[in-house]
Amino acid sequence: MKFTLNERIITNARKEEVLTVLSSRFKKVSDSAIQKENLVGVVKIEAFLDSFRNDLTVIRIKENEDGFLLTAEVDYRPTAWFWLCLILLTLFTFIGELIPLIAYFYQKNTVYNAIQNIFILVKNEFHNTKVVKASSNTMDIDQLEKLHSLKEKGIITEDEFNAKKKELLHI
Repeated sequence: MKFTLNERIITNARKEEVLTVLSSRFKKVSDSAIQKENLVGVVKIEAFLDSFRNDLTVIRIKENEDGFLLTAEVDYRPTAWFWLCLILLTLFTFIGELIPLIAYFYQKNTVYNAIQNIFILVKNEFHNTKVVKASSNTMDIDQLEKLHSLKEKGIITEDEFNAKKKELLHI
């Protein structure tokens, strides 16, 4: 069984910062979380009755115009132990098979909710960086307007204006 979750984060933070926070958050709720380039790999999120299931989650981060898009691709599958329990319980009673099935599907929702909660925590953590950066961008625009005025008056040259503009706009 596979499913996907997406979350958009609006921020001016660097990709590496977001990946580091994602990785550290997932390490707290999983057996392991490994960060590589543009992704975080996570094994067994919120493992309870973990012998019934294996889950592997790959979180990819993609840059967009105002931040990042996080995509979690989850491969959630039962283990051999799950199938053995299901078969054994079915031999004794038809109702007995419901126990592992309920546990398996309950855990799927637990994994889904854990990923969703971490995405929201990371989104909230980086939300403030956009606000802080926006105020500095306003200051940069004000400075750029002043520089343009100085250039128009002939106080600074075109080259000086362009150099300072690149510095202010981080180009």
